[in-house]
Amino acid sequence: MKLEREVKLAAWGGFAVPPLDDVAPDVSAAPLRTKKLDATYYDTRDLRLARAGVSLRHRVGDDPPWTVKLPEGDAGPVMSRREITFAGPAGTIPPEAAALVRAYARGEPLTAVARLKTERSRIGLPRPSPGVALPGGRGRGRGRRARRAPGGGGGTAARRRGG
Repeated sequence: MKLEREVKLAAWGGFAVPPLDDVAPDVSAAPLRTKKLDATYYDTRDLRLARAGVSLRHRVGDDPPWTVKLPEGDAGPVMSRREITFAGPAGTIPPEAAALVRAYARGEPLTAVARLKTERSRIGLPRPSPGVALPGGRGRGRGRRARRAPGGGGGTAARRRGG
């Protein structure tokens, strides 16, 4: 189980991710393998889960393929959801996943309500060597984590933790 925090950003038509080389010394952007995903979302016919900020999906391309996302508080523009994954075949909701969303469904049956096929183009930004100064002069190349690249590309870009 992990906590997902996300901010939805929009870009104008024709937007392209700018060159990401030179974001820090010794960092070069490299394209990663494109990832193809095929997700089926389950909900009640009147979308009770979605209205409560809950999602239940099966996604080919993920391992394990079943994911339940539950609201984890309201922090303004940042959406936080608890993400719980399950193994299981397509078309058969794992009983443990169904149990997590039962209260939101309020007795209504769960059914496939949407299918989304996506192709994620990803960009990798390797971490700089330890001791390499980062832009802005705050800290060194330690305590860093990956995040999605700007522009909705679904890739990763290095970012310093706040502090």
